[in-house]
Amino acid sequence: MPRYAPVLGAVAVIALAGLVIFELSNWDKITPGVTAVGTPVGGLSRTEAMARLAPGVQQLLDRPLDIRGGTQTWRTTPRELGLRLDPAELASAAYEIGRQGNPKDRLGDQIDVFLHGKTVSPFVRRKTRSSAWPPMARSSRLRQRTV
Repeated sequence: MPRYAPVLGAVAVIALAGLVIFELSNWDKITPGVTAVGTPVGGLSRTEAMARLAPGVQQLLDRPLDIRGGTQTWRTTPRELGLRLDPAELASAAYEIGRQGNPKDRLGDQIDVFLHGKTVSPFVRRKTRSSAWPPMARSSRLRQRTV
């Protein structure tokens, strides 16, 4: 038996123990390295991530937008245009990273996210499907300014 066999065995046991510790410490948490809306949420539970994401989501929805057409300019926000961004959906999408596929795929995804990071894209939805396009046609504030 080669002399390095015990060393290789010890390295394998240490690597396996590290993997088990990593998996157990992140069992019900978002994989470390995940961000959403510019906010790091890795290592948080879904509830904690939702609470951390909420202020940034509100800020995005209330950010002023200037819409220009010809000589007119309309000031509005994504919220006034009927867009919705749900922190709970973002947190759930972040939680799902590294939890898809077979165990080998999941582990590979978790290690990749831990080393390189991953950003969850926002899910933007309109409030109603029956709203006319463009959405500004529904806004009384904007309608008052049109000629």
